[in-house]
Amino acid sequence: ARMTMRKKQLYTPFVSVYEFDESAFDRLKYKRFDEPSLDWLDMVCICRSDMNYVHGYDIVSGKIANDNVGETVMYVINGIMRREDAVERLKFEKINNQICFNTEAALTYLRYIGYEDHR
Repeated sequence: ARMTMRKKQLYTPFVSVYEFDESAFDRLKYKRFDEPSLDWLDMVCICRSDMNYVHGYDIVSGKIANDNVGETVMYVINGIMRREDAVERLKFEKINNQICFNTEAALTYLRYIGYEDHR
């Protein structure tokens, strides 16, 4: 006889859903990065290497520094790759976008709607 055991799920996965009032872009300090650029790379590198760094923006939007991007960023931080070469390399990566709400003022433009259960 063959037995199979199911692993008991310890946590219930869910996604919180919020509504965002986009007037925040005009009312708050907002920095937008449309694509990987030297400015974007500098921001990612400083945020990853200096835990005390404060950029002064309420909201920042741009490309996510995911695992593939993170490897390239670490090459730049460690002096293995030039910034310009890193940006060129990253232009060929499929990178999703993110919006980062950095201050309490930015969070006031979010309204909690509910959650989605992802069992």
